[in-house]
Amino acid sequence: MAIEKMKLLRIIAPESRFDEIVAQHVLGHEFQPENAMSVMSQSAKTLKRMEGQNPYAELLRTVRDLASKNGIELEYRDFAPLIGQPNDSEEYFHDFAEKLEAMRRERDELTFIANEDEKIVDQLEHIKGMGNVEDVSDFFELEYARFRFGRMPRTAYEHFLSFLQDSNDFYFFLTSEDRDFVYGVYLVPRRHENRVDTLFASLRFERIYISDKVHGSPDEAESELKKEIVDDSARASTIEKEIEAYIAAERENFLTRYCLLKYLSEAYDMRKYAVVADDRFFLYGWVPESEVAKLEAELDRAGGVIHQTDDPSMISDVTPPTKLKNKRFFRPFQPFIEMYGRPNYNEFDPTPFMAVVYTLLYGVMFGDLGQGVLLAICGYLMWKLRGMWIGKVLVYTGISGALVGIAYGSVFGFEDLLPFGFHVLESSANTNTALQFSIYIGLAILTVVMIMNIISGLRRRDYAKALFGQNGFAGLVLFYGVMFILLPMLGYLSISLPGWALILMIVLPLMLIVMREPLGKLVAGDPDWKPESFGSFLVQNLFELIEVVLSYVTNAVSFMRIGIFVISHAAMMGVVFMLAGGHENPNMVVVAIGNVFVMALEALLVAIQVLRLNFYEMFGRFYDGDGREFTPATVDYGSSDN
Repeated sequence: MAIEKMKLLRIIAPESRFDEIVAQHVLGHEFQPENAMSVMSQSAKTLKRMEGQNPYAELLRTVRDLASKNGIELEYRDFAPLIGQPNDSEEYFHDFAEKLEAMRRERDELTFIANEDEKIVDQLEHIKGMGNVEDVSDFFELEYARFRFGRMPRTAYEHFLSFLQDSNDFYFFLTSEDRDFVYGVYLVPRRHENRVDTLFASLRFERIYISDKVHGSPDEAESELKKEIVDDSARASTIEKEIEAYIAAERENFLTRYCLLKYLSEAYDMRKYAVVADDRFFLYGWVPESEVAKLEAELDRAGGVIHQTDDPSMISDVTPPTKLKNKRFFRPFQPFIEMYGRPNYNEFDPTPFMAVVYTLLYGVMFGDLGQGVLLAICGYLMWKLRGMWIGKVLVYTGISGALVGIAYGSVFGFEDLLPFGFHVLESSANTNTALQFSIYIGLAILTVVMIMNIISGLRRRDYAKALFGQNGFAGLVLFYGVMFILLPMLGYLSISLPGWALILMIVLPLMLIVMREPLGKLVAGDPDWKPESFGSFLVQNLFELIEVVLSYVTNAVSFMRIGIFVISHAAMMGVVFMLAGGHENPNMVVVAIGNVFVMALEALLVAIQVLRLNFYEMFGRFYDGDGREFTPATVDYGSSDN
């Protein structure tokens, strides 16, 4: 019904040409590879899998890391000019990485030196208080004394100030100070060096080592270092620009070679689907029927390739993937189907059915002309401005709600603006009619889904499902037998069948449902159709009959929620007008706020309830949803792995 027909394409060619044929003639086409060992299971003993480690995988990981590190967003570039030329990609990417590494190493070294020089300049600021010093480096060459420069906490300095000034074992003088620390130097004779160093350590004196780059007076050394800082920073900045320019210049070449590498890697990975026998490879894959001629023409162009297509009905070991092909109107509802499960290749695609039922039921439960139009506008904006697929669904359901709202004669809750309309709360008869109408909607929908189940089962030659299952022909008869009992009890049906007819419509289908498995095998011609033990088989299946009958009742009654929501919508709007002071002269602000609240609440609740009706009451009766998606062998050139 909207599932594209598939063909299984078999490709046979010399093993030595695998990479060439796959890369140049298969990859990128509508071809989903199938495990050849599964297809050729009967010949498995004479087959062997194609072996080998992907030679491009490690380099591909390296290239991805390079791209990430250098801010290159991986995307497609045409690599056709590189095909047929010597593959020097590994050498290119190695040189690319080496050159950038060398440039960054030089930049980092210059930046490090500049930062270290900044620290030295900060040290020199604290040494200037020593007075007129011709060459700071002279202090490191003293023969009979040791020179120490550093800082100590201001509190320690002030507490031991007299001691520091009066000691004869060392000479200490202050060079600079800030809020928390004082900076200074002390000179100590070599013979007292260790003892004085220990003493100052106890005073929490932190020694600051002066770089051997400092020469001349503090002012001269500072000037020299600042010049070096400027030069090194400028050179580092220049190198950074050279790095950016190099990456920009090589970006297209980088991406082109990456795409070729990615393409070759994906082509090589196709080996895991192929098998080899007599130096020839066998590769199988699913191709949409509409694309078969194009791919076969491509394989003919390769030359020396044997190819053949088979119909899925001839293949018993594998099931074709499912490719949905719906009309534009139905496509917004495909995500709902995928939530439940993609249809099996041999069953109905419920997308069109759900699109119609969902839209109509939503409109019936949400019926209001004004609110429906607003909901459609909101959905349109969600779709156009935010690209949300649910926005399209709201457009359809909003329009449906507006059209049904005309039938209800309701415009933003006002039921006197239109000269006609079905007002559900106008009388108890109208209320009862809404509930009765809901049941009949449920009967019609359940009848359709059970017929769909019968057709689906016949197509798949599953006779137990189609003829004897609880949702098959026997189930359909039983369902109507139960309804002919239930509906008169509810007062929704005046027709009553004779007792013998009801017994026949209930007892006979129940017997068929109990025996569905052996009867299905019998109709299919299976010689092993008899159960091992009829006694245990009957006991096991008889207990299911109560659940079967109850499911018919609960499914039908479940559709009464349609009428209940029609009633609740009208009731909530009645509360809004009561708060607004009545219909004749209402407070329009209250009416507006009430409409927004009711519309938002009802839009969400109705969406959930209609989805529940589709998933539980309908899909459970005809839809398996155990299919697999058609995913052709294409190449994703993005940064993540396939």
